Amino acid sequence: MSWEDLREFKDKGRRFGNVFATITSRKSILLSSGLVHELGEEIKNNEFVRLLYSPSNRAIVMDFINDEKDPSAIKLSKGTNVQIAAGSFMNYYNLEPQNLAGRYSPKQEDIPGRGKKWVIFLNEKEGNEIKD
Repeated sequence: MSWEDLREFKDKGRRFGNVFATITSRKSILLSSGLVHELGEEIKNNEFVRLLYSPSNRAIVMDFINDEKDPSAIKLSKGTNVQIAAGSFMNYYNLEPQNLAGRYSPKQEDIPGRGKKWVIFLNEKEGNEIKD
């Protein structure tokens, strides 16, 4: 019997869940604890997010930053999950939260001129609508 693959578990007390983002009917974007874990240093080292929208791809791009003076900076509300107040963003792009409310699986994409960013594709809503 071989025990060469034996590994010690060192993350007691940490939560690992599914990787998803939820758009709520109240114009917020909630990042699951699993997604927060995936984001790692990117979210740990930044207090703000810059949201970008691609109408042709029907996609919201999340660019995590630490510059509160950036005119696009939205403060992250951090806890086990992370909340982004996206009301102004949704209003500006006429994104109807009642139609978008639900769970999405963000993907990391290489965005030309911006590098790797996490993207929510609005055509890829999972399951049933989530009310808050």
